[in-house]
Amino acid sequence: MTPPGGVWHDPIMRSTHYRRYVLFFYFNAAAIALSLMVVILTLVLTACPKNSRSKFSTDLLLGLLMLMATLAFMVAYCTGACPDKFRLVVFYVMVSIILVNVMLQSLIFICIPEEDSESDYRKLLAPLTMFLTAIAYVAGLSTPGGFWDSAEGGHHPGDAVWQDGHMAGDPILLSTNAGRYKAFFYCNTVAFAASFLAIFLAQKSYLNEHHALQAAMILYLLGLIVAYAIGSCRDQIFSMYAVGIAGAAVVYVVVHVQYFTLGSEDEAPVVLKKIKDDALVDKKGHRFLLFAILVASITYQAGLTPPGGFLLQDDIQSGHRAGDPVLLYNYPRRYKVFFYCNSCRIL
Repeated sequence: MTPPGGVWHDPIMRSTHYRRYVLFFYFNAAAIALSLMVVILTLVLTACPKNSRSKFSTDLLLGLLMLMATLAFMVAYCTGACPDKFRLVVFYVMVSIILVNVMLQSLIFICIPEEDSESDYRKLLAPLTMFLTAIAYVAGLSTPGGFWDSAEGGHHPGDAVWQDGHMAGDPILLSTNAGRYKAFFYCNTVAFAASFLAIFLAQKSYLNEHHALQAAMILYLLGLIVAYAIGSCRDQIFSMYAVGIAGAAVVYVVVHVQYFTLGSEDEAPVVLKKIKDDALVDKKGHRFLLFAILVASITYQAGLTPPGGFLLQDDIQSGHRAGDPVLLYNYPRRYKVFFYCNSCRIL
């Protein structure tokens, strides 16, 4: 409904990059259809008695459907978010590393048994990784700053405003904003790839001993935070404030994990271990996690697409730049309040 590049009455990308649009449309539609098939099949299998179905065949079918949906989503993201061959190659390299890593880990640790507590832990992380993938996917297709809607100034309709670098005044601003767009693209792509890696790792309990799932989640969160700080900020002051807020959150997480999660068995009492295991499967904690995911997804997208939209043209007299939020210039205090409250809410 909102294809990359924006829309006239017909999608802009359909007229400017027809082949890319066709690839994006069909692979995105295939990914949606396969995802719906997985959901429907899961609901049907849940309603059926366990004795009336073969566990191996159903798991194999679900795995194939999920793999096909994942590949379709990756191709759709690549065609929609990668404007040139270099970024296309970077994206495919990341995907290849993920696939090779998952296959090697599966072959090495395939015979290790699964524990119930680890299964509950992975079930708790499953909705988190899926929502995080959706956030990175949408953010990559709807780049911050909006898209050009005309061919004035030498740019192409449907190209990202930041990527095109159509800035008035000091050329330093041109290089600064071009660098911001590249940093946002790479950080968001890393987050997108890490979220898929976390989905695969969450299905394998034997990888929890090596903290592979935790590392993938931390990599995703760092990429998402940096992408948010870059995409929602328009100057160095805002960037410093956003990084400071993010740094405080990361320090808290590291301290919490160090003192309450990774302690040795000799130091940690048995009672605390039992409380931690019970908390992982607690229904209230599960509901709080889903609520936090919903708030984070709404907040992240709101930060990249603030209320009022973006400027599509430069104004030399007032110093306004294309791709900056309209609310920043019309009501600067309201925009600052929105920015800081939104940044605190996402963290």
